[in-house]
Amino acid sequence: MNLVKSGSVVSVLVGSVLLVPLLLLAYSQCIWIIQIIRLIQQHWVISSFLCLSIYLVHWLFLVPLDLNKKVEDVGWKYLPSGKLKAQEVNRIRKYREIGDTPPSYPNGWFGIVESRNLNRGQVLHVVALGCNFAVYRGMSGKAYISDAYCPHLGANLAVGGRVREDCIQCPYHNWTFKGETGECTSISYSKGSIPKNSKLKTYKTVERNGFIYVWFHADQELPDWTPPEEAKVSEYAYRGRTEYYVNCNAQDMSENPADNGHLNFVHDTAVFAGGEPSQIIEDWLAGVAKHELAAAWRQGKLKHTAVSTIVVNMDLFKGSGMLKSLTKVVLILKQIGPSCVHIDIETAFGKGIMIIQNIPVEPMLQKVVHTMYTERKWIQPLAKLFLYLESLQMERDIRIWNSKKYLSNPVLVKEDSSLLHHRRWFSQFYSEGSYRQKNPGNLDW
Repeated sequence: MNLVKSGSVVSVLVGSVLLVPLLLLAYSQCIWIIQIIRLIQQHWVISSFLCLSIYLVHWLFLVPLDLNKKVEDVGWKYLPSGKLKAQEVNRIRKYREIGDTPPSYPNGWFGIVESRNLNRGQVLHVVALGCNFAVYRGMSGKAYISDAYCPHLGANLAVGGRVREDCIQCPYHNWTFKGETGECTSISYSKGSIPKNSKLKTYKTVERNGFIYVWFHADQELPDWTPPEEAKVSEYAYRGRTEYYVNCNAQDMSENPADNGHLNFVHDTAVFAGGEPSQIIEDWLAGVAKHELAAAWRQGKLKHTAVSTIVVNMDLFKGSGMLKSLTKVVLILKQIGPSCVHIDIETAFGKGIMIIQNIPVEPMLQKVVHTMYTERKWIQPLAKLFLYLESLQMERDIRIWNSKKYLSNPVLVKEDSSLLHHRRWFSQFYSEGSYRQKNPGNLDW
């Protein structure tokens, strides 16, 4: 008994001896923190500047660009700003004369979800192409896309639905469906056989280049091609993304690379003038700095592809050839189907690639996502600046698209021939069942 007591006393003494230096260490740390707080209080201006500098360096060098714009954010500079701007934009969209537009939803592959936005066991509700999709990633890591509505009683599988292995489980009555085939595998409360017509509609799905693609065809035909994998996406460094919503028909945007005539009128003003430069700024900059663009469009080797080459030079103060070589950009645009564009970028600073997805959300509303990757020798601030400046050029197109009327029989000149060729090429993505919107505008008050 005495041995036990003496052992306890020894343990207490040893613990006390060890505790003392720990307390001293904690006290010294507290003193250090208090001194920093006092220093910040005494020199708050310098401290604030240092904190801001650290944040800016972190954002410039470590954080990829993530730019998101709503439909009312771009192309409506002529409208008064404020809380009522969105309402005015919606009013204009409602009564706009859209013209004799092509079908709203072309047939093809559409990258409707970015891979980074879908984790294992996660379900997303996506509205696009006149459909409601449930997009989910099974526990194996594979992505699946199905109709959002359960064939039992119509519950939305993407709102409260659960992923079980590679199956999706309805949140309403726990009906479970295979991700690959849509077959119902379990009805937990039923002791009878599974109804034969309980199958959930599924869609062909592939995942590559940072996107999850769905195959859409108005007449339910199977795909005869798939989006190619770009090795550069895995080899290069990810630099960021931009996202816009645009008020136009899907074909309006696809025609842009073939419309060579607009380049030196919409995009010639120096990009640092912004996305929607005024006439005053455009006229003033005309003699200071401007872009010179040359382009050529042709159909690709594969039926569903097309290629456009655009060369951009900056003429600054009517500068020397050396200056032009430093600012020269060569863009090789590869149109793949009706919605996807891969752009190979060559500059004096290195090479890059941009993946573009044009996703029809509604008949006259497109979601456009640009993701950019570059060689690792590009420093992050330079790559981020390039992507941002490209987004400003995009905004100049959006200003036109948001308000234009589609003309199925336009008045063309010889120099517009590539636009006509593009329309013929693009017509392959429509079929008998393709949905065509009628002009909703009604100005007969």
